[in-house]
Amino acid sequence: MRDESNIGIGSLRRPSIGEAFGQARLALRLLRDGRVPAWHKLIPAIAIVYLVSPVDLLPEMIVGPLGIVDDLTILAIALRIFIQIAPEEVVADHTRESDSEPISTSYRVHKD
Repeated sequence: MRDESNIGIGSLRRPSIGEAFGQARLALRLLRDGRVPAWHKLIPAIAIVYLVSPVDLLPEMIVGPLGIVDDLTILAIALRIFIQIAPEEVVADHTRESDSEPISTSYRVHKD
């Protein structure tokens, strides 16, 4: 059974920045997965079209930086709905995959 406490539409808890990026990564993986029906993939696509369209609920030209809030809210809601309606087994596969993925990096020290 999938834990929907972090992805439910009715959840009042705001996700942290890390959780938001995690949801975005999961959504990108689900978009690339052929097991997710094409009509499910329309949800994030419609949100992206809204983001680039000149029509806004809160126009940036009138309310300034607060106008970006409606864009981000629409995108966050669309991603939550998309993840929630995607097939459970596919979401579970990608969640396990991202949990087990090691983070690798390299660095060099430069002497001044």
